[in-house]
Amino acid sequence: MGDPLSQDAVLKVIDANEAAIKISGVTKTYVGWAFKNDWITNERAIVVLTRAADRERVEGELPDHLEGIPLQVRRDPRPPRVKADNALMSFEAPVAYNELFVEPEFPGQKVFDDALTNELFFAKKPTKPKVEYQMPAGIDLNPGPTKMDLILHVSPEQGWAQLKPFLEDAKDDFTVGMYELTAPHIEEALIGGLTKSGARLTMTLDSPPEKKGAREQTVETTEEDLEKALGDRLDFAWALAGLGKEAPAREFPTSYHIKVAVTGDKFWLSSGNWNTSNQPDVDPNDQAALKEAAKKRDRDWHVICTSSVHADIFRKYLQTDYEVASKAAESKVGQALLAFVPQAVIQEEDIDASGAIEFFKPLPIDDAEVEVHALFTPRQYRGPIIELIQSAKTSFDMQTQYVHPSNPGQDDEPEDGEEHTHTELIDALVQASKNGVTVRLITSEWQDHQWIERLQDSGFDCVNLLKIQPHVHNKGMVVDGQTVVVSSQNWSPDGTGPNRDAGLVIYSKAAAGYFGQIFDHDWKNMAAYKVLK
Repeated sequence: MGDPLSQDAVLKVIDANEAAIKISGVTKTYVGWAFKNDWITNERAIVVLTRAADRERVEGELPDHLEGIPLQVRRDPRPPRVKADNALMSFEAPVAYNELFVEPEFPGQKVFDDALTNELFFAKKPTKPKVEYQMPAGIDLNPGPTKMDLILHVSPEQGWAQLKPFLEDAKDDFTVGMYELTAPHIEEALIGGLTKSGARLTMTLDSPPEKKGAREQTVETTEEDLEKALGDRLDFAWALAGLGKEAPAREFPTSYHIKVAVTGDKFWLSSGNWNTSNQPDVDPNDQAALKEAAKKRDRDWHVICTSSVHADIFRKYLQTDYEVASKAAESKVGQALLAFVPQAVIQEEDIDASGAIEFFKPLPIDDAEVEVHALFTPRQYRGPIIELIQSAKTSFDMQTQYVHPSNPGQDDEPEDGEEHTHTELIDALVQASKNGVTVRLITSEWQDHQWIERLQDSGFDCVNLLKIQPHVHNKGMVVDGQTVVVSSQNWSPDGTGPNRDAGLVIYSKAAAGYFGQIFDHDWKNMAAYKVLK
């Protein structure tokens, strides 16, 4: 097969045949890519979306090809229409969107119904008071080789087994920045450790919208429990996130997505929240329990680091977040937020845990001199990661929840204070693959048909270099078997830019080898060239 047709050539065919495509039940059409055997190909296609109830009929009424170009009918993943009298459609309250549900857009796409599109619903920004982002001054995020201890580990098998003693052994004041704390077993260990030591807790917690019953308890319940148990030893603030139900203002446009805890001279940093999906209460010696967890729980990477130099870096950032959020709360000028949480549009699929799945013990690295570069969003992530990708000589492996390119016109210039755009990150990944670097990318089910197509439109070879692994919540990278990134930054325009997240670049062959073997295992045994419908 020769080179694929251009988008413009296929769009001309759509324009010429719009009346024939726009039959009853069709919601949208765009220039995409043909999928065969549940996976993307290098052949251009006309994609037609329809609601699930209409799909079989629409497939029967439309041709398989138009002017020699494949025509494929798929289920429209957008949320269904909401009646005008539904409270969710009342825009008297400010509205925000969850980046997971942002709809991919394609050049020249045609939308034929009034479903909740970006323009109708998601683009309406919150009207909470804007607080300018405050970044601690004078902090060197890469202080050079430093003596430290590391405990490297992954979920589901070891996340809780390592987090529990970290919480229970609290001997100094705790400072925490967290997106979600909704797991009772984690809350209990945190309160128990602080009660035993008499230590103080300073916590900044997001309050993201969730469907009722999505978690074992709400973040509001967590805050009440902490207040009751710790009393005046608790300094608590709701994070200033645009989506935060309890946030009185917004410093970060959608999410306070960080997962960091600091006590004394050590800190815990992760891609995973303090909920049961990311930190399941599972015995790492119970093989049956581990296999069950592997089916349904998330893959996350974690680090516990003992280094006073680096602990101070994260403590200062978290303390600044807390102080800014506390000051905003005192002003009492915030408004209630109407945040839309659509029904799940991704069908989760359990991993087949009957095959050659391994479970990995933690790797301790004791009293070693290691160079560790702290990463933060906003403003201190894209540049270092672009440089890291460009430095790759032989291999670049990345396992992340999703890679969502910017929509057309969204990312033409860097945001305030940024030096690079989100698109430049993806361009660096594409260029690495073209430069002869062996690139492998694993994403979760949130990389659906349309986002796979958008990534392929960006020049990335999704046909050969991408695999899908259910329940991936990780955001990690391994470069040349020498360097590893553990972080919480999702690859979306907000995730790599203006939201609050944190991570580490660890320049260590031992650390890279540990996470690299886990990536290899997942690539071979848990990921597949298969889109989840």
